[in-house]
Amino acid sequence: MVKDRKQRVQDISVRSGRSRTAIALIAVAVVVVALGLVAVSVNRFVMPTSDPDPKNDARPAACVGSVNSPGGADVWGGCWPGPHNTGYPRGLSGDARASVTLTSYTGPTTISKCGVVIDSKIVSGDIVVTAGNGSHSPDAPCVTIKNSLVKGVIHTDAASYGPVVVTDTEVAVPGLSWWENIGRYNVFVWRVNSHGSEGVIKCADYCAAYDSWVHGMYLGGQYHYNAFGGNGMESAGGYFTVEHNWASCGDWAGSDPRAGSDAGCSADIGFYGDFAPIRNITINKNYIAGARIDSGVPAAESRQPGYCINPGYYPGKPYPDPSNVKVTNNVFGRGYSGKCGVYGPTNSLNAAGKPNGNVWDNNKYEDGAMVDRPEE
Repeated sequence: MVKDRKQRVQDISVRSGRSRTAIALIAVAVVVVALGLVAVSVNRFVMPTSDPDPKNDARPAACVGSVNSPGGADVWGGCWPGPHNTGYPRGLSGDARASVTLTSYTGPTTISKCGVVIDSKIVSGDIVVTAGNGSHSPDAPCVTIKNSLVKGVIHTDAASYGPVVVTDTEVAVPGLSWWENIGRYNVFVWRVNSHGSEGVIKCADYCAAYDSWVHGMYLGGQYHYNAFGGNGMESAGGYFTVEHNWASCGDWAGSDPRAGSDAGCSADIGFYGDFAPIRNITINKNYIAGARIDSGVPAAESRQPGYCINPGYYPGKPYPDPSNVKVTNNVFGRGYSGKCGVYGPTNSLNAAGKPNGNVWDNNKYEDGAMVDRPEE
C-alpha cells in the first residue's frame, strides 16, 4: 500500500383471493418503481448518483478561463465551477444567473427552529443549526441559505439536525475556525464558493456537494487540509456525494507571511476511518487540482497534497476498510510533480482482491492518460 505522509485525525470531524393479492402486489411494485422511492428500508436511504435537481444547475452562458481552470471548460461540454458561476450572483461576465443585491442579515445565527430562509444576505458570523425536521433529503429543507455571503462557517452537529440546503452562496470564513467551512451532518450544497479557514466541505452523515469551488485555505499552522472529506460515515444509510466540483488544496501564495509555518494539505479529497467506517461515498466528475507548488513558500513541497485523493484504505486506523466508495470520471491535474500529488494521484482504495463494493472507473489525468485503480 502507498502510505500518506500526513495522516490527520481531524475533529470532524451519515436512511378468488390469490389473484387479487397478486394483482395488488404488482400494483404496489409499479407505484414504488414509478415514484423512485428514496427510502428502501426503515432509516435507510439510497445514495444520490447525480444532481437530484439539474434544472437548478444554472450553468453559465459561457466559460471564463482556460480549459480545466476554475470557471473554464470541463471535458463534458460544460464549465467547471469558478469565480463567475459559484457564490452569490453578481453579474460577472459569463454568468447566466440573475444578479442579486445583498443586505445585512439580522436574524438568529444559532437556528433552533425549522423554516428559516436566508436569501440575498450578508451574514457576519457562523451559522449553527440545532433544529431538524426528521428528513435527510434536500427536497425537504429545514434551513435554506441562498444567494448570500456568509462570513463564517455553516455547521450542524448531529444527523437529526437539518437538512440544510445551501445554493449560490459564498462562504468566506475569516481567520481559522475550529469547524470546517461547511458540515458536518445533513447538508446539501450547490454552486458554493468556499474559501478561507479550513475551506473544506466535510461530512459525517447525509451530504452532497455539486458544482462548487473549494480553494484558498487559510494558513494557520494547526491543521492539515482537504477540500472535501470526512472521518467516517456514522449511519449505515448515510452518504456523501461529491460531484462536478473544482477542488484544490495548498494553493496559497508565497507572499503570505504565515506560509512558512503552516501544516499544509493532506489531499484535495480525503477520507480517514477515525470515527466510523468510510462507506457510501461517490466522487464523480470532479477536477482535482493537485500540487501547485509556489517556490515562494518555505518547504513548499511538504505543504502540497501527498495524494490528490485519499479514498480511505488505511490499515492501522480504527476503521481501515472502505466500502461502497465509487470514484468515477474524475479529472486529475498533473501539478508540478506531473502526477497530481507529491507522491501520486491517489492512495489505496482497498486491499488487493478485496473490493468491498468499491468502484474505480474512467479516472484520467487532464491530458487523457488513465489513472489506474489503486490497491495495496
